[in-house]
Amino acid sequence: MNNIKEVIKEEKNKNIKLLDKYLKLKEKTPKGSLEIKEIKGEKYIYLKYREKEKIISKYCGKEKENLELIENVQRRKHIDKMIKRIKREIDYIERIEKYANISWKWCWS
Repeated sequence: MNNIKEVIKEEKNKNIKLLDKYLKLKEKTPKGSLEIKEIKGEKYIYLKYREKEKIISKYCGKEKENLELIENVQRRKHIDKMIKRIKREIDYIERIEKYANISWKWCWS
């Protein structure tokens, strides 16, 4: 039974480290979403994000000139999904730990 507990503990630690890594990566990416407006055949990018209760729309220039910004916003969305998955997995592991501790105590008492 100790081997199972160790595996669960290692998996939880691995997920916590991974979560920390993704949270640090998230800080380096722009928050918000992109809005692309087409004016006279030219596409312009606006970065929209929330500050407290206000929605800010920041002009960023032409689409062709901001491919890196587009990529970074997409990267942040992916990072958000990964953070959500990892948190769900950590929660699941904690429920297993809680259940396992109760069950193992009864089995080995």
